[in-house]
Amino acid sequence: MAISNLSSGFRPGVCTSTTRPTAPYEGQMIYETDTDKMYVYNGSAWRYMLTPQSLEPGIYSDISSTQTFTGFTKGNATVVSKYAQVGKLVHFWGMVTVGSTSSMSGPLDVALPVTADGNIVTNNSACSFYNGSTLYWGMALHISLGSIRLVAMNSSSTYAYNTDITATIPFTWATNTYFYWNHTYQAA
Repeated sequence: MAISNLSSGFRPGVCTSTTRPTAPYEGQMIYETDTDKMYVYNGSAWRYMLTPQSLEPGIYSDISSTQTFTGFTKGNATVVSKYAQVGKLVHFWGMVTVGSTSSMSGPLDVALPVTADGNIVTNNSACSFYNGSTLYWGMALHISLGSIRLVAMNSSSTYAYNTDITATIPFTWATNTYFYWNHTYQAA
């Protein structure tokens, strides 16, 4: 059979992430219909293959409805959370506008969409907090392979330092206050 011609093209094995071949061979390729990803078996593990769609700028997966937090109860907050992954590089951002039934108890942890690499993580990501009149800056710090902690920059002493978010830090949280993060890291 020809690999490709004008009337048909190469078609790898088609399955789902739960029905992958149980005895794959080195070089075997599959397309998962539930994840829309292609994989190739390297003799010991399935490796994700980049697809043209994953390289297009602006292609972000929307995880707003499933985004989880520790130290913050969503209630009726407006959550916008998206990520894009190219190879092992993950860009993850989000913005939460606090609603009337939301509450902040802190520390404020945000679940990552893709598990981070334990050897290579970054702590150069930014976050901000806005109370309607003042914008406060902070950082997004890796606290585990599955989450980041948003912290405020406290400059009340000689040197600036990180401070955990609470119900009153960096301000008393109320309806229409918000927090935002912008984070890039390497996936496991």
